[in-house]
Amino acid sequence: MEERYAFLTEWYDPTAALLRRYQLFYYPQDNSVEMFDVKNQRIFLRRTKYEDLHQEDLFVGNRVNVFSRQLNLIDYGDQYTANKLGSKKE
Repeated sequence: MEERYAFLTEWYDPTAALLRRYQLFYYPQDNSVEMFDVKNQRIFLRRTKYEDLHQEDLFVGNRVNVFSRQLNLIDYGDQYTANKLGSKKE
């Protein structure tokens, strides 16, 4: 099974004036990302290679840009990610 990190993110939508929640998946093997819309329960962005995002940028409280969207990382998406990356934060 390949390694995957999951984060809960928020993005402010200026046209609707609301905060939208997404689950961001990061695959370190090929630097690809995938986004899942939490509210509508559907894939927002299929798995796509994205070279501008790096594993060291991924920690709770940080802001990352994914295809011109500024995402706030608000929580870990699963226990595996919290265990692997939460220890590095300290």
